[in-house]
Amino acid sequence: MKMFLRIVLTTALIKQVYMQLVSDQSCSPSCLFDEVCVQDCECNPSFYSNADPVQFLKIEPLCTPQQVIINITACLEKWLNSTGFLLPDKYQQGSPCLNSTYRPTAGVLSYVFNFQSANTACDPEVTINETHVSYSIDVLYKYDTEDRLVILYNDVRVTYVCAYPLFFSSSLSLTAEVMTRMSLFRFSNYTVPYTSSDFPLNMTKDQALYIEAIGDGTDPNMFSLKVVDCYATLTSNFSNCAKKFIIISSCLKPNTTGVDIVMNGNSTVTRFSIMLFQQVSKSEVYLHCSFAYCEGSCIPQCNARRSGTLYTELHTAGPFILSTP
Repeated sequence: MKMFLRIVLTTALIKQVYMQLVSDQSCSPSCLFDEVCVQDCECNPSFYSNADPVQFLKIEPLCTPQQVIINITACLEKWLNSTGFLLPDKYQQGSPCLNSTYRPTAGVLSYVFNFQSANTACDPEVTINETHVSYSIDVLYKYDTEDRLVILYNDVRVTYVCAYPLFFSSSLSLTAEVMTRMSLFRFSNYTVPYTSSDFPLNMTKDQALYIEAIGDGTDPNMFSLKVVDCYATLTSNFSNCAKKFIIISSCLKPNTTGVDIVMNGNSTVTRFSIMLFQQVSKSEVYLHCSFAYCEGSCIPQCNARRSGTLYTELHTAGPFILSTP
């Protein structure tokens, strides 16, 4: 029976590890961690001496939206070839998620594994908990036994895992963000957005706000976005005790007029409109809306049990000021 070794590697979102530990500063550009500087950077002959291939295949992946990237140095590539291991692009049957290769810098070859749902050949394992969604893909480093009298190694199967936090602050500067963008528009076809320079925004009692939320960085074939709650307060503090709810648990209060939920829970785009000053009796308010991701479709059934969601993200807009005739 053919045997193989299995390694499981996990990384947090967007933890980028480029293999650029320097062994000698006298070469320019600097040598990689498995090189030495002679006149130029050359492979360190002792680095992989009597090495266990499992040790060097524990490569921490780089996670980007819907992709896992594995960086292999030229020296490691050379050593794996010399020991008889086939890299993923040489045996794609063992790595169906492999999408492409490229060289981001001298001496490094990047393997890009695409696990988005459009790649039907790739079947990642998806796990979701209260804080993260994780994608696991298997990569087989096959040991080529052809024409070998002595079999020194087994195949090595590595499971690379990218774990993405379910909530991201839009203020974070990350290599990739998974977040919700809420925009306010002037017209019912959701064109001509309001900008920060438009606030405080004067509105008439019968004027509608056209609100759109878009989920960025998520696979639209796997997740949907829905509005959960919308409420008005007298200040920008979303936890203000005096809340006037307009949308509750993705549904309207009975006998509500001036609110229209157009698109909700069947894609990564949510659209609805609110005649804000038909809902509140105050002349200056802030609007707070929360949105939730769910796995698959989660079109609200307002008279039924609520469907499960992954996390909720809150957005605030305002102030809005009632214009008097």
